[in-house]
Amino acid sequence: MCIRDSLDGNEVSKVKVGAEAVVELSIQGHSSISNAVIVDLLPGGFDLVWSEWSHPDFSSDLSTQYVEKREDRVVVYSSVSPDLNKFYYKIKAVSVGEYTFPGVYFENMYKTKEQALSKKSKLSIIE
Repeated sequence: MCIRDSLDGNEVSKVKVGAEAVVELSIQGHSSISNAVIVDLLPGGFDLVWSEWSHPDFSSDLSTQYVEKREDRVVVYSSVSPDLNKFYYKIKAVSVGEYTFPGVYFENMYKTKEQALSKKSKLSIIE
């Protein structure tokens, strides 16, 4: 997972209050899984941008069946393959501070022993 500037696409470690950023999820399985759920929790200080958007630099190629946007998380129901796929969504910085994204959780819905958790990542919101 990395956070990118919504204008130029560069990876960022801090954003200004009120600015929007793009979350990039990189998903790659050891094998093909057709019933995967991917959960990405948002830390405090960020709001999910609910509007639909498209940008040529941020074109998701993950085969999604359903995307559920909640107040504090994004849940993606998808097929996962051994190929590297990307999924993007936008967030908005709303409160100054240093925040930790807890890691993206993956699970095969019907074989729950097949699961993974990504590394945590940090992002600061500045004035």
